[in-house]
Amino acid sequence: MKRIIHLLLLSAVPLMLAAERAAPRPSLVVTAPVTKGVVNPLQIYVGTLYYDKQTKLASEFEGVVSSLEFSEGQKVGKGDTLVRLDSKVLQANIGAKASAIKALEADLTRQERDLERMKVLFERNSISQSN
Repeated sequence: MKRIIHLLLLSAVPLMLAAERAAPRPSLVVTAPVTKGVVNPLQIYVGTLYYDKQTKLASEFEGVVSSLEFSEGQKVGKGDTLVRLDSKVLQANIGAKASAIKALEADLTRQERDLERMKVLFERNSISQSN
């Protein structure tokens, strides 16, 4: 039994030494105090800017942006026009819908005349009830 314990201990020591060598050593860190000062305006800085307020914008209709009515960083208020969209597609859709409405109104007028004509013919027994 003692031999088995000695063999286990002898085999465990090299494993523990190998594990100690494989562990990464801590790297040296250089620190400096944070100071407030003036930044060189000609120097280029790289960083990430996080805004405290964000807004998602959506248009009521689709179209191609024809002009921007603001510049980057400008403050905008409620009701301000931000972009102008090319409304050619919207105007074409409005024209098509107006034409469809006129066609439906003409069809309604025709159907109303047909109904009146059929009522008169029905009262005279000049038309069958299946029509």
